[in-house]
Amino acid sequence: TMAFESTWASIQSRSIPCLNCCCFGLGLGMACDPIVMSKHKCCCCAGGCTSGELCVGEKGCCTGVSKVCCLITTSSVNNPAIGLCDTFCCGRPYGEGQMVQDGEMAFMERVFWLCHCGFAGIGCGPSGPLCFNNCKICCLEEKDSTAHCWSAEGCCHSSSKTCCFIVDAQCPPTRRVGCGCCGCAVGKVVEEQRQVMVAPGQQVI
Repeated sequence: TMAFESTWASIQSRSIPCLNCCCFGLGLGMACDPIVMSKHKCCCCAGGCTSGELCVGEKGCCTGVSKVCCLITTSSVNNPAIGLCDTFCCGRPYGEGQMVQDGEMAFMERVFWLCHCGFAGIGCGPSGPLCFNNCKICCLEEKDSTAHCWSAEGCCHSSSKTCCFIVDAQCPPTRRVGCGCCGCAVGKVVEEQRQVMVAPGQQVI
């Protein structure tokens, strides 16, 4: 799953194309939905950032999670805990004994915490994704992770939104960008249409 995938799909479905040409597109959207957002992918590296997250939410106002292979480190002012060998005498770290709403961080539900002291902890978790990084401060959030080299969006792509301006770039070109101008698009398939085109039982990558 790419960073902020569901949010970006919603933004694109409501955008108006201004100038689209196969591998590059410029469009207009709602100015505050959110104000700034981007996501990118180059081969097996992917990431994104947004200014539209809740200032507190389930992760708190200041949270950091880093993952390399099975080693996971975390820090959070909203989830203090004291524990050793996955046994806690005070508090619970993020994801421990609770459902994680962020699907891209579902691996936090299966962490064996080696040590957690106050606002920081270290533990072991699932092998995938191989590398992952998440940093959140108030409404600003950034994510980076490893991904499949090839996906439905191609090998390399970049999407960004600043106020009402939306820019898409993709290589090789696909129907995700399409062609068009002045509010009319030809050959463009948005996320909702793409999922309908997938046969029942076939996995959408």
